Amino acid sequence: MSYIETRSKEQELSLEMMRSVWEANSLPLPERLTLLDRTQRTLDLMKIHVRLVYDLGIHTQDGYKYRQERLQEIGKMLGAWRNNTRRKLGLSP
Repeated sequence: MSYIETRSKEQELSLEMMRSVWEANSLPLPERLTLLDRTQRTLDLMKIHVRLVYDLGIHTQDGYKYRQERLQEIGKMLGAWRNNTRRKLGLSP
């Protein structure tokens, strides 16, 4: 896996998450929850990818730390949105 392939995969996953968040914002609650769950899986995949790239020595420790911190922030916001949507639907968070 080269640096260019790595950046391409990171960009692909990032764009997929951005599209999903944008789309989820305009959907009714049940469909929104489904899409937010899918977005969470994409985020989890991105976290695994970032860790793998670091383990392979493609990113530095600083680069890894920066990416992980941003992904954690996104995860917290996404999780809060998912929980809020579940509550509105009468489901447990």
